[in-house]
Amino acid sequence: MRRRTRGLTLAEVLVASFVFSLLMGVAFKVLIPALRAWSDGQRRSEVSQSLLVTANWLGDDIVRSSPDSIQMTADGILVMRCALGQQADHNNEFDQLVAYWEDKGDLFRGSRTLPPGSSGPPSLSPADLNSLESKRRVGSNLELFEVQVTQPWRADVHLKVLKEGRKGEIFTSFSSMYAPFDPNVVEEDRSKPEPVPAQL
Repeated sequence: MRRRTRGLTLAEVLVASFVFSLLMGVAFKVLIPALRAWSDGQRRSEVSQSLLVTANWLGDDIVRSSPDSIQMTADGILVMRCALGQQADHNNEFDQLVAYWEDKGDLFRGSRTLPPGSSGPPSLSPADLNSLESKRRVGSNLELFEVQVTQPWRADVHLKVLKEGRKGEIFTSFSSMYAPFDPNVVEEDRSKPEPVPAQL
């Protein structure tokens, strides 16, 4: 005698479909916001990282620049003379012209070797950018690239980035490590104990 296998009834299929769709709905309600938050955090992290990398490039060059050479040209090009490295006798050759300029939302850095004995701020026009020996992009998605030279050895840098709907902004200052000492600024000596006021 043959045994008949019993199949699923329509009611069982409907109940299983309902339970499955209910579980999928709950899963999507939990997972979709979590995925959006993760994606949003990734974009924020990318914007912050991009700003820090760009600021580090600028800061490194300004710190090792000649104290009389930083200038922002009328065409929006930041130029300076930099030393490749620090000499033991502090007699550095500031023989590298370094330039930063923005083009269509990207920030570029270029450099070339200057003739020996160069001094003062180097001159550079947009037409001269093609003559730079090395060029590289150091920032992208820039909304603002603003540099204000407050002293010949100090610059305030303001950067804004807009990437995939996320904004990031950084405002900082850099000074040349070769800046002259200002005798008008008196640093407080904290090695001596403060005097105790006399009791009356």
